[in-house]
Amino acid sequence: MGSVEIKLNSCSFKIDNEYYSEVVISKSIYWLSGDYTISVIKNKNICDIIFKKKNSLIDDEEVAFIESKLFQNLNDFKVREQIEKETSAVKNILLVKALANGIDTNDGLITRLLDETNV
Repeated sequence: MGSVEIKLNSCSFKIDNEYYSEVVISKSIYWLSGDYTISVIKNKNICDIIFKKKNSLIDDEEVAFIESKLFQNLNDFKVREQIEKETSAVKNILLVKALANGIDTNDGLITRLLDETNV
């Protein structure tokens, strides 16, 4: 996963940016940006993400929360990214087929396409 460094008013996490894409990292930290000022320092293989509490200091309990939520988000968006890669071809086939046949999208499009293509 990554390592954590804790200071008086901030904590930072080192994330392997070869495993997690820039998009995955960005989406993951976005959901924590309401309560924290977040800085990202990109190096060759590591992305250093620094969290500073907007209105107070960060304690050990909060660091544990940030760590848990950050890695939950990273893994969630990593899986979503993988699913998108694996299903994009099927989505494109369905879209092309729908446009080629002029099927009304409000009239059972998916069911008919699946029946016609035996997917």
